[in-house]
Amino acid sequence: KIEYTPNWIVAYRFQLILMVCLICTPFLIYLHLLFDVESITLNLFGYRFDHGYLSTQYFTWLILSSVTAFIFLSLMFFSLNQTWKYALFLPLSLFLENMIGFINILFDLHLLKISQLLISIPTLILIYLLLDNILFKKIRNKPIKIEWNWFVKERAVVELHDTTDRILEVKSDRNLGDSKDRLKVLYNNRLILVRALKKMNSKPVVTYSRNTRHEISIFLSLIAFSSSSWFFHYFVPEGIATYYIGPIKIGSYGFVDASTFIWYLSRRIVVLIPMILWFFQAGSWWRYAILSPLILYFYQFWESFQNLSDIDTAIGNSKVFPLVFISILLVLALSRFAKHKSLALDTYDQISSEIDDLIHKLSEERTGLADYKKRYAQILDKLLKRKPSDLDLKELQQLQEELRAKIA
Repeated sequence: KIEYTPNWIVAYRFQLILMVCLICTPFLIYLHLLFDVESITLNLFGYRFDHGYLSTQYFTWLILSSVTAFIFLSLMFFSLNQTWKYALFLPLSLFLENMIGFINILFDLHLLKISQLLISIPTLILIYLLLDNILFKKIRNKPIKIEWNWFVKERAVVELHDTTDRILEVKSDRNLGDSKDRLKVLYNNRLILVRALKKMNSKPVVTYSRNTRHEISIFLSLIAFSSSSWFFHYFVPEGIATYYIGPIKIGSYGFVDASTFIWYLSRRIVVLIPMILWFFQAGSWWRYAILSPLILYFYQFWESFQNLSDIDTAIGNSKVFPLVFISILLVLALSRFAKHKSLALDTYDQISSEIDDLIHKLSEERTGLADYKKRYAQILDKLLKRKPSDLDLKELQQLQEELRAKIA
């Protein structure tokens, strides 16, 4: 009996979880609306936390902004196959440092922040590297690509699904006769499945594209720039509405001052640039789920230049939700196609595995090698049970002579 692990289905389920996380995470930021805008203490599960910010709503918005960005960058790291993704530890460390600061405020910890970072950042890197190599690497190597023409080939999609079900039913039938007859049936069914996949412009063999050194250099430079933008607001004096860097004018655009505007803008850039790279580098169907947070981040980036009255109005609102919901509907439709394709590719792999096994079995039967292997194992077992002084290698030598005669 052939043991086969359904790798494509496992990969599809992982990608489905990734899609759900990408769709749901952007809406976490709106949980801050549940907190009191006038309160200066955070009441959570019966515990009271003094944070020292202008309002609890603003404080929770700051926390959720860092948490959602950290989640997106983590998902990006685990889903990408490219080596340049290790540069993501830069923005991940920045948001980790931010979250550690909030924990210190909430629990009134008086520990040295530098000592916390020296422990937490290497720990984060070690855990992520272990998870990436042990858990995610194998699953990630099964990208399920869906072409746009699948939306206009509904009949071919149904045919692929029906073909897969029919072949699985035939494959499970153990009354196909001897190995030779079963091999013939499975081989013909594999051809039928390949034809069904070709109608969808899909192939059972997946090819991977690698980035050139030039592309890797560009990606690393963009991530380095986006991460360095985190510190830009330190170079702009506080309390100034307009600041000039040579001919460049930086206004406050409705924020408290120009420094606060740069601070808000840089937090968007640190996440926005890596996510754009992520969208174009992810080769699987779920990448369209990235559109949901991308649209929100782009809207927040654009709205920050619109002379807002205060920072809380710059988190995006219902105006952009229709586009977000359209992107969600798109990726849900693609998930249906991805499921059909993953089942078809798993079936193809199962049939191919069994065909290879049957060919090997038939070749052994034809040459008689299976019988020779059995006899060799029996002779070896006898020899191992005897003492060195009682060893008799005549049976082994006889088997050797028979093999030579068979091969000659």
